[in-house]
Amino acid sequence: MRMGADTDWSRGLPSFHAPPVIEVAVGVEFVPLPGLSTVGLVHLADLWTSDYPVIQEQPAIPPAAAGPGLHIRPGTPQIRIWMLSPSGDELLQLQHDRVFLNWRRVSDESGGYPRYRYLREQYRIAWERFSEYVVQSEIGGLAPVASEVTFVNRIDLDEGTRFADVISVFDEVSDLGTPINQAVQLGFEIENDQGVAVGRQSILASCNKGDPVVSLELTSRVRIEQNDTPTILQALDDAHAAGVMNFDRMTTEAMHTRWGKI
Repeated sequence: MRMGADTDWSRGLPSFHAPPVIEVAVGVEFVPLPGLSTVGLVHLADLWTSDYPVIQEQPAIPPAAAGPGLHIRPGTPQIRIWMLSPSGDELLQLQHDRVFLNWRRVSDESGGYPRYRYLREQYRIAWERFSEYVVQSEIGGLAPVASEVTFVNRIDLDEGTRFADVISVFDEVSDLGTPINQAVQLGFEIENDQGVAVGRQSILASCNKGDPVVSLELTSRVRIEQNDTPTILQALDDAHAAGVMNFDRMTTEAMHTRWGKI
């Protein structure tokens, strides 16, 4: 997938009145900060307790380059701090090498996806506050590595609707019978307008027999070349655009009509 230099979340992208998205995560991974140990993360969390008062401890997410599987590291295990809004639909994640902001649909009554415009602005505020804290606390040099945007979609199947009626790239072989599970897993490079790879995208669509739901998850990572807010936000915008465009390409026109494509 090629991204133009003027790629912007506000123009030229498909949009839907009622997208099936149930979670969106935006964030930045950076070179691990040694000062963000467990104690350092607790002090950092104090910056957001008024907006995200519910705090939980979670295991740290391994670096993206580590890949799947079991990764054993010497020393004290790293942790991740979850900070939730009072309603639970917004989640700020802090750990020694990343800051992420999630929106989650916690119930049908909690409202729909507030859109990338909102998450982008909330993340900009959080990132600038975090950057100031790193400088003032002298806990290390902040060196961003990549921006990341993940979309998690839940697509309920009506009676008689098949996986192939949702996922456009799936070619169903009817004479093999009904499969127990169906899945499509794809990976793409994200290129700039000169054709140079600047990131990657992974896509997984799956459906299990007996569960009338298609899960579609798209994660896009774009490298960050320098540590300034405009560059970081542009990388987020490019990751967001890659996710939106391939969501549109991965799903059928029938589903687009159902979701109210604009």
